[in-house]
Amino acid sequence: LQPGSIVEGPFVNLVTHESAVISFESLAAGTGRVEVAGVGEFEDAGDDIHHEIAISGLQPDTEYEYTVSAGGLQAETYSFRTAPAPGTRTPFLFAFASDSRSNIPSGERNIGGTNAYMMKRIMALVAYRGAAFFQFTGDMIDGYRNSVESQRVEYANWKRAVLPWASRVPVIAGMGNHEALLRVFDDGSKYGTSCDRFPFETDSAEAIFAQEFVNPTNGPESEDGAAYDPNPDTTDFPSYKENVYFYTYDNVAMVVLNSNYWYSPSVQYANILVGGNPHGFLMDNQLDWLRKTLAALESNDHIDHIFVTHHTPAFPNGGHVADDMFYGGRNEVRPWIAGKPHPK
Repeated sequence: LQPGSIVEGPFVNLVTHESAVISFESLAAGTGRVEVAGVGEFEDAGDDIHHEIAISGLQPDTEYEYTVSAGGLQAETYSFRTAPAPGTRTPFLFAFASDSRSNIPSGERNIGGTNAYMMKRIMALVAYRGAAFFQFTGDMIDGYRNSVESQRVEYANWKRAVLPWASRVPVIAGMGNHEALLRVFDDGSKYGTSCDRFPFETDSAEAIFAQEFVNPTNGPESEDGAAYDPNPDTTDFPSYKENVYFYTYDNVAMVVLNSNYWYSPSVQYANILVGGNPHGFLMDNQLDWLRKTLAALESNDHIDHIFVTHHTPAFPNGGHVADDMFYGGRNEVRPWIAGKPHPK
């Protein structure tokens, strides 16, 4: 491979009626370029291997061919379609799925944490049906890792499975419990005591997810500043950046929540040696943001349909009935913050 080789992507992200972002990674740091036919050339600073290049000046509901390159060597050409103008109300199809973590230990059904076989089949159907975008909400990978590097490998395997279709159709990811990235402490039990990996700014499940995917940044900041924040002068919670957000497409709004924010698997077992949030609990700042966001979208004359998605259903009827359906009626399972339970 040459230094300018593209080793991941490209992916088409954040598509609107007038803009998009093309993301990809190169083998070595260098200038990333995207040339859009009939529009022009766009590039970044060239000081990183990760490239997120914003494309502007596009027309609504229009197919564009684009070519990506890094360092002027390898070049790849794909196409994508912009969204209709807001309020156009042109009929369209979108796709939704979740839970693609590995299955039986056989072939492509278990490639390093992901069921690549099923993801390829799903993406082929998405492309065949002409879906405008694909919302995938959680459990992409096996996760529950105690290593940032191994978590990144599993994300890379998932992203490889959705290519090359994701170079043409936006695939928008949300977090589930299997996106957990942990610090685990041996307490003599089968799974040990575990909590969201820290430092939160660099190593948390939320931080690594934001680095691996390109999502809107219009969500809340964090749970800092809530009534239970132990120290208003320090950062005590991970960020919501790119794991809680919303986006619109014509007359549809999609609100993506994180039902596994600051996730600590130990909390549901009344293990409070470490702080954290149980599976399926939405904390105060996220709920407050949701109320305000829904109110704003309800008042938007261009929006007819609002979808709210989070990995852990409010009323599950499958695998999470035993735990996340109020934990078998024990509605006292709540976050623990600095040695104190979340106020009821």
